[in-house]
Amino acid sequence: MDSPLNSLGLQIKEHWEKYRPQMVRELDHAGALDEAAKTAEDLTVAAYDQAIRAGLAPGPGVGTCAGGVGVSPRRGGPAEPR
Repeated sequence: MDSPLNSLGLQIKEHWEKYRPQMVRELDHAGALDEAAKTAEDLTVAAYDQAIRAGLAPGPGVGTCAGGVGVSPRRGGPAEPR
């Protein structure tokens, strides 16, 4: 089956695999990983669009934290213990 994710969704999954491996395992085991990543992708795009409409100029730092995911580990909560 092809992934319904675009490049942002794939970046979100990569970010989660690095910083939230336990969550990834749980979502994958439940068969919900791609759906959760797609939801995060959609919410990130909506927040980005809302910020642009509110006057925030696109560029570095807008939607580029955490490797393009939109939330840095520091602002999005702590990474899981290693």
